[in-house]
Amino acid sequence: MPKLIILKFILVLNTFLSIMILDIPMFCTVFALSPAFPRQEAKDEPVDWIDMMTQERNTTGNGYTDIRRVNYFSDGNILNTTLWLKARPDRIPSDYGNLVSYGIYIDADSDKETGWGGVDYQMEIAWQNEMWIRRLVEYSSLGDARILDIQYPYTGFFEEMGKYVLLSLDLDVMVFPEKYKVIFYAGEKEENSSISKIDFTNWVNIPPPEFVISTTPSSVALRPGEEETIVVNVNSTTGFEPKVFLSAANQTGIELKFKSSELGIPPHGTASTPLQIKVLENAQVRPHPLIVFANATFPSEELIETAEPLSFFIPKGIESENTTEQSTLMIEVQAPLTTEEMIINFWNTYGQPVNFVYAVAIGITPWVLIKIKEMLKKKQKSKNYYD
Repeated sequence: MPKLIILKFILVLNTFLSIMILDIPMFCTVFALSPAFPRQEAKDEPVDWIDMMTQERNTTGNGYTDIRRVNYFSDGNILNTTLWLKARPDRIPSDYGNLVSYGIYIDADSDKETGWGGVDYQMEIAWQNEMWIRRLVEYSSLGDARILDIQYPYTGFFEEMGKYVLLSLDLDVMVFPEKYKVIFYAGEKEENSSISKIDFTNWVNIPPPEFVISTTPSSVALRPGEEETIVVNVNSTTGFEPKVFLSAANQTGIELKFKSSELGIPPHGTASTPLQIKVLENAQVRPHPLIVFANATFPSEELIETAEPLSFFIPKGIESENTTEQSTLMIEVQAPLTTEEMIINFWNTYGQPVNFVYAVAIGITPWVLIKIKEMLKKKQKSKNYYD
């Protein structure tokens, strides 16, 4: 009997080890995390609330809903955010009746056809019913809201005397998206009124878009009056498809002309355009470092009113954070050619054909002279015969 038990145990152990070696997924499920990235900063203009009734900019509001800067970073599992405010949120009275909120709208798949006008999730911390409440909400394309998580009273997201709030979002609920967009906000809605003022940041693309701008070649040497066409290349590996606007810093005596100053980055992430460079007569003889800029912009969002719980909505025309990269092209302006150099250049260009003609002429001259002499002899003989 003990031998039978031992034999069964060995068989079971052997089967388990075989499955582990073969890495059969029924025993282990591996989730890919979202992209990790270091601390980033998004800037926001001061006193720039939006009156949600009129859809116009408003410069009056409470400082604890005025976002000045946003810092955010992620380890691929959690998106951590700090909203830097003009005033401290601890100044909100404990019996305050207005609704005050800090939150994030998330477009988890960069698809306007999913979620409510493109927004798939919302994470918000709100002062409501004299307590702080944290909600995580999912939206359908019909505008219906599903509360995935709610915590109250919620504490620990700001400190006394601190002019900031901390927002943390677990990306597991969104199944760790490979790329997504978020917009941060702080707002206040008056008690027993529909009047509300919200301060929105621009949309932020995650992971942060990365661009590389380069020129082919990376340097040129020209003299006054000469011109050359190079190629400006823009490459992106983040999967976003922005429009890129090209420009270059003005240089005295150098004329620049992009064939197209606006490029659409395709899905494969590479686009290019010719750049014509002409050196004018007044250009100084020296190296000219030319800085070429690429400013990447993304289409503005036009999202509609969200459903409950707070009935805030994102106004039209909120843009995404722009990304600017640059590259340096070295233009070596050389001195105009002297007369001697011009002759040498002319000879280097046309000298060999002239030499060839000269050599041929030298080679055939004796033959020509012999032929002429023979013709003259024949002519003389013919004359003597008739005489």
